[in-house]
Amino acid sequence: MNINCHGEEVILSTYLLNESQKTKCLIRKINILLTPEEKVRQAFLQRFIDLGLTKDYHFRVEHKSYDIAIYQKFNMKDFNPSYPPLLIIEVKRNGIYVLEYLYQIKKYLKTANTRFGLLGNCKELYIINSNTGEKEIFKFTDVIDILSKEVENRDITRNIETFRLAQKGDFDAFEELTYKYDMESIFKFLIKDGFKEIENEGYLFEIKGNMIMFNNQGISPRKSGWRPRFNKRNFVRLVSIQNK
Repeated sequence: MNINCHGEEVILSTYLLNESQKTKCLIRKINILLTPEEKVRQAFLQRFIDLGLTKDYHFRVEHKSYDIAIYQKFNMKDFNPSYPPLLIIEVKRNGIYVLEYLYQIKKYLKTANTRFGLLGNCKELYIINSNTGEKEIFKFTDVIDILSKEVENRDITRNIETFRLAQKGDFDAFEELTYKYDMESIFKFLIKDGFKEIENEGYLFEIKGNMIMFNNQGISPRKSGWRPRFNKRNFVRLVSIQNK
């Protein structure tokens, strides 16, 4: 199947099953029904692939209600925290007035704490700035500049440097990272227990003086009424931060 998507011809591989047209999602690698909206989504994904974006960015499809969400790749085994998407894309089928769904993409941007979103189909495309509420007609290939600027603005390099300090035992660096990442990320860290070093995993850290409380996966603080804790003097080092 050929689809013209913003001036470029996109070829989608399709097949018939039980009289329904299907395709394999270019990102999820699962077989899906090729609805009119899905045609647009897969065409967008093919354009992103053709632009080489999947080499430097991580794509999620139908993730947290977002049609397409683009994240930065960290390419680090021990540092892969949850991070707001760099860009959220909401696609609509061809033949409808996409700006009727402007409220939808604005809601997603606010919830995700993401600055830019794209709203469109294979004929119309708008960029929405959540900080100003403004919308502008957008050229598909400009997505490269938008993503690179967002990476630069977020100064993720500094966060990686802070992470390396925490790995060396800097508690202030560890504390700074908990404020940035601990809502949706799991911290693995070492604390001293006598002459032993014990490995812990936690999130939602709460620091009160020298005492640090946190949630632990598999233990519900609501049921037990108790949260694991440790004294910051016993902090040894941060091991890793991983997306939940």
